[in-house]
Amino acid sequence: MEKLNSTTVKNAQEVGFMNATAKRSALKRSALFGAFGFSILFTLALQSMAFPLARHQQELGSQEESNLLALPPEKPILGMSTPALSPDGKEICFVYRGSLWLVSSKGGKATRLTIRNTTDFDPHWSPDGQFIAFSSLRRGNFGIYIVPARGGEPRQVTYFSGSNWVTDWMPDGYHLLFYSAGRDTHTFAIFSIDLRDRSLKQLTHDTEPLRFAVSSPDGKQIAYTRSGQPWWRAWYRGSVAAQTMVEDLATGKVHQVLSTPSQQFWPLYAPDGKSLFITTIYGHSNTPNIWRVPLDGGPPQAVTHYTTDAVRWPSIARNGSLICYLYKGDIYTVKPDGSDAHPLTIYAPSDSPVQNTEQMVLHDGADESHLSPDGKTLALVLKGNIWLVPTTGGDAERLTNNIANNNDLTWSPDGTHIGFISDVGNQPDLYTIDVKTKQITRLTNDMSQESNTNWSPDGVYIAYAKAGPKPGLYVVRAAGGEPERMVAAGNGDNLYGTGINSFAWSPDSKWLAFSRMDRYGTRDIWVVPTVGGTPVNVTAYPNNNTDPQFTKDGKYLIFISDRNGTSQLFRLPLLKPGLEPKQPPNAPVQVKIDFDGITDRAQLIQTPTPVDDYAITPDSKYIVFHANNNFWAVPVQGGSVTQLTSQGEPGGGIEFTPDGKRFFYLGANGTPRSLGAPPGPAGTPEVVSFSANYTFNRKLLYLQAFNEFYRRFGAAFYDPSMNGVNWPALRSKYASQLDGVGTPWEFANLLSEMVGEVNSSHSEISPAITPSGPQTATLGLKYDYNYPGPGLKVVSVMPDGPGDQPQSRINPGDYILQVDGKPVSMNEYYYQTLQDKAGKTVKLLVNTKPTEQGARTVEIKPITQSQWADLEYKNWVKQNRELVDKLSGGRLAYIHIRAMDQSSLRSFERDLYSIAMRKEGLILDIRRNGGGNTHNEVLRALDQKVYAYTKPRDGLLETQPLRAFTKPIVLLIDQNSYSDAEIFAASFEALKRGLVVGVPTPGYVIGTYEGTLVDGTHFRLPSWGYYTLSGQNLENLGVKPDIIVVNTPNDIAEHKDNQLIVAVQTLLRELPPVSNAEENPPVVLRSANDNPNGGSAADFHGIHGTYKPSNQSKPPINP
Repeated sequence: MEKLNSTTVKNAQEVGFMNATAKRSALKRSALFGAFGFSILFTLALQSMAFPLARHQQELGSQEESNLLALPPEKPILGMSTPALSPDGKEICFVYRGSLWLVSSKGGKATRLTIRNTTDFDPHWSPDGQFIAFSSLRRGNFGIYIVPARGGEPRQVTYFSGSNWVTDWMPDGYHLLFYSAGRDTHTFAIFSIDLRDRSLKQLTHDTEPLRFAVSSPDGKQIAYTRSGQPWWRAWYRGSVAAQTMVEDLATGKVHQVLSTPSQQFWPLYAPDGKSLFITTIYGHSNTPNIWRVPLDGGPPQAVTHYTTDAVRWPSIARNGSLICYLYKGDIYTVKPDGSDAHPLTIYAPSDSPVQNTEQMVLHDGADESHLSPDGKTLALVLKGNIWLVPTTGGDAERLTNNIANNNDLTWSPDGTHIGFISDVGNQPDLYTIDVKTKQITRLTNDMSQESNTNWSPDGVYIAYAKAGPKPGLYVVRAAGGEPERMVAAGNGDNLYGTGINSFAWSPDSKWLAFSRMDRYGTRDIWVVPTVGGTPVNVTAYPNNNTDPQFTKDGKYLIFISDRNGTSQLFRLPLLKPGLEPKQPPNAPVQVKIDFDGITDRAQLIQTPTPVDDYAITPDSKYIVFHANNNFWAVPVQGGSVTQLTSQGEPGGGIEFTPDGKRFFYLGANGTPRSLGAPPGPAGTPEVVSFSANYTFNRKLLYLQAFNEFYRRFGAAFYDPSMNGVNWPALRSKYASQLDGVGTPWEFANLLSEMVGEVNSSHSEISPAITPSGPQTATLGLKYDYNYPGPGLKVVSVMPDGPGDQPQSRINPGDYILQVDGKPVSMNEYYYQTLQDKAGKTVKLLVNTKPTEQGARTVEIKPITQSQWADLEYKNWVKQNRELVDKLSGGRLAYIHIRAMDQSSLRSFERDLYSIAMRKEGLILDIRRNGGGNTHNEVLRALDQKVYAYTKPRDGLLETQPLRAFTKPIVLLIDQNSYSDAEIFAASFEALKRGLVVGVPTPGYVIGTYEGTLVDGTHFRLPSWGYYTLSGQNLENLGVKPDIIVVNTPNDIAEHKDNQLIVAVQTLLRELPPVSNAEENPPVVLRSANDNPNGGSAADFHGIHGTYKPSNQSKPPINP
């Protein structure tokens, strides 16, 4: 054991539990000093450790100045977004705290245009300046609205439930340009909508995502970006970087304006239509700036000249007088010739439609549930705080009262205290709280992440896992003292499961069992005496062996292992049979372990699989476990399995009452529940109903979540240098913009911009609250957007879709005149008729001509957008397979891998052995593959070496190994082959398994974990890199194909797949001219009688003492 220098500090006010005046002072210093703010908060945190609930944090503003008539000082605002210049260049509409505001283009006092407890975003002025169109998260999705520029009630424009992002007005002032996905398109396409009747037109027919469309001044062309990483990842360079295109609306032809490896965003037409303003990194600059790009091919000219940070969200006045943009959270203006660039000073009223102090009543949403030792109380984690709820239900009592993460709870054996981890003050440490007096005591004090608390049965110690510079399994006395490291973490530092991920005390507190990963990815169960000593590996099996638990009688160690391919329960006797000591009745359990041969004693307990959670009854006779979304029970000794639930019951965290008659768990939606325990009847699940009155300060919540993200992302990022950026400086920069955050979506955007400067993949952030609204179903039909009506003219019918069924047949050329009795045409109202209709019967009036006379009624069941996407994918694969079969004369197989996941792996294996084995070669396609983690399994199937043959008398020759696929392969990749698909492609090239055709992959390669902040914001943590044998990092690199072939937008519009065509041509050149799919045996099979007399032993007599080699150049080795 290793003792660490750590001091338990007591008797002071803890950050997060201080009074409002002290907290305001600390927050001001944090905002002032930025990167150093956390050090000040941490210093304050060191002042104290024990405090009652009465001194916990009070909400900001509870002790305001006594003079209510005193005017607060006016200060400029920061953290605005998406500014838009009026047509005459005199006003700017921008977003601040979720609402639209108006201000002079010279700055000054802003006025609010919209007031709504939601997110309004990206405003655009009409050509006459009378209206402003914007996107808003008002009804469960980003829909489009317009509002009079001088104020009024916003009017809804779109009804489709997918995202709809307005980007510009057409010059006529009647049509809006927007991009949307899911309107029978699998990615973002550009549409126009007529505001007079909401009629629609699809303007683009690409398979790449298209965004930020703007109209040319004459309305004959549109410019937009094609492909791309998110806008907040401004420094990305690679094959998937957004590029600017111009499309002729009359012909549909598309051409690229500027070819660069960097992202290009927000194209803006100059008033004369002869050039575009594009925000990108160009030339010798390494910073996104605005560039004026002539459309006749002349050299780009810089408009802004920054050397750090990024220009974002530019807008140009329709008269060409001014450009505005965002830079470092401020709105700037600049003349189109690049002169007079300066920030605007803007003031806005400080009140907000979202009150800083909010209240809500919680009835579910618990993240943890822990049963007290007496079985009468549940300790829940709700909104980052600890609450107590009677097991019979009722009002919840708030035990902690701070804006922090208080989690990883563990009860003391006597039920008087709870141990927990809290990151109050932005430092995760171990605390205990007295459940009666609510006194809190701090037990650890350092910046390393701690987790997985577990109180020892004798009440003396608390064990926990620790990350950081000295990771491992630690214990500390519950009464206070020096933390002691029992064992090091092994491979990894415990952060997010890479080191020690689970452990348990023996019932006598003399042993700790833990699961630890080694450098080869194997997790084994180890046991270490708590008095110190050498850990012993008790499983030694090269798979995942996790979640150890001792039985209460001290006879067995139960654990989960996937050694048979799925997670199963195993029982490990701690002593050899016959060595169990006889203990007097009711005597304290003493755990004895015979380590001799212990790794051979593990015994499988046959149960349904996979097992994802379990617990042992207090009498050590039964195991209750969760598998296949239900609860089950099995005797510890094995035997008959009892199913406790059958209708699907998600849950985990199983804990028994002291008498063992019931168990509690955390069920769906974070609701605690209970069931009867074996051997008694389970009954039906009983919900523990509770009401928790939750009051919180949203501004402080965002500040805590921001600091938490800074700490956790910085601690987990796979590159300690943070890709060469100054991470503390980024914290300072973006903390100053928090004042502009008024909604969860804006907060997620702020964090996205911050992490975007690290320029890392797998760093996506999603908001805490995703509102739900009506979901638009689809009939799986494509329509003629140029047909004005009446009705909808069907162009194509999705194979196997709703319109391709015998009972609901729709044919190309048909007209749909009504949906459930309502007349329809190709406008936005059509989508209203399909809201929430997936799986429900809808009546269509259909005819072969656009009149009701002679029409037929078709009863049809629409499908969801995701079901449509599945059908679209299957149809795409089918078309590709048919094309390969046609071009190769049936000689080649085609397989597409949709994702690097288990479902796609099974489909790949089925196609490989049922289709490709019967062909001469394979076109393996991993385009449109979003990644996963199955590259090893796919490579294993494709890179086996045949080492022998077997053959029965009248049967066919078989290879060893069986089903070894050794035929030639060409691999297809493109800019949408992400993550593990790139790892597979790089490995395919390294193994020289075949040629690669397509375009380079995007360089989006990092292993990741996921996390949730205290406010509910979800984020990804890029935690480990992937490298070639030469040490090359695949992140931001991409895999380059042997043969580069580009599918242009015009090719795609014409349904021409050049990449697939070249792949077939390439592979055919590797084959002999005549098909030999049913080839003769590759070798001549000889009779055993053909072997020399005595075979290999003809001249060998070594085991009898004599060895006379016949043909050997080297003498034998004599040990």
